[in-house]
Amino acid sequence: MAELSQPNPEQIADPDIRNRYVNSSRNAYTQHYLVTDEGREIGFLSLDLAPLDEPLVIYELFVPSDLRRNGLGTHMLRAAEELAYSLGYKWTLIIPKTMDDAFPQADLEAWYRRNDYEAWDDHAFGGVRKAIGRDAPK
Repeated sequence: MAELSQPNPEQIADPDIRNRYVNSSRNAYTQHYLVTDEGREIGFLSLDLAPLDEPLVIYELFVPSDLRRNGLGTHMLRAAEELAYSLGYKWTLIIPKTMDDAFPQADLEAWYRRNDYEAWDDHAFGGVRKAIGRDAPK
């Protein structure tokens, strides 16, 4: 089970994850998380925790290249969704944009569809969203 924490950057052993943690954009709502699984660093999440009447925005989900294609991204996505649910959000939102040529944009978009994300017609930048929890709007 993936766990989220907010350590000091110096405590992050993986240099790629530490670099993302330190250098990813921030706004007033942004929170950065180190993601671990059974004590092993597996990635980085950047989330925008806007007011509850808006979706929780998954701004960035990063798994180091040597750990990809092992289901860790899915574990991280579930951890973000569980956090959203625990905080009372009804939706998660992400604008899929690949940051690695080895993971094509079409593959990334298909991955989100397999994880029950749907196009959000009202979103101008190609956002996809997912309803969270029992009382989520349909």
